[in-house]
Amino acid sequence: MYKAKFPIDFYIKQYRFPYNLIFYKEFMLGYEKAQTSLNREQKQA
Repeated sequence: MYKAKFPIDFYIKQYRFPYNLIFYKEFMLGYEKAQTSLNREQKQA
């Protein structure tokens, strides 16, 4: 069975496309910010 990498895949199936696109952009921006902040913390440690 198909397993989603991110919960975003679930939302894409649940909601209509225009809403999705906005949600997806915000999700990816937030995800990228989280990743970069994690990387910074690792470099400092």
